[in-house]
Amino acid sequence: MATRESQLPALHDALGRLAHPTETPRNLPEELLPVAATQTERRIIEGFGTLDRAAQFLDGQLSYHLQRPAPARRRTTSTDAELLTTARTALTRITAATVPLDEEYIRTRLQAMARPGPSAPAAHHETHSHTPGPHPPTPGIHR
Repeated sequence: MATRESQLPALHDALGRLAHPTETPRNLPEELLPVAATQTERRIIEGFGTLDRAAQFLDGQLSYHLQRPAPARRRTTSTDAELLTTARTALTRITAATVPLDEEYIRTRLQAMARPGPSAPAAHHETHSHTPGPHPPTPGIHR
């Protein structure tokens, strides 16, 4: 559950970049143009794992939205369908003009970032020595 929760910001970032793409700055140096062009794709892979999974997700969301009964669809804004369609169209363009990225490297890096580190209380207890006595020390009570 914690891994999924830590992945949500990457998912939201990827969807935001697809639904609201930004233009490349005009004064960006030539050598950085390829880097800027692949940032959206990199974020999609970080969020979904692969471009295919992102496409499946968007297709599923569009399908679900369109299969809902008409009254339920009217209650939701048409903006939902428009945003999903915009994101799907942007993904199609990215997939067609993709520069191959190392998806396995990105996935491994994301998994490493999502791993929990040592908790602060455990690290605190390991770094402080205590005087052995007849009873084990009770946290929060000092002798």
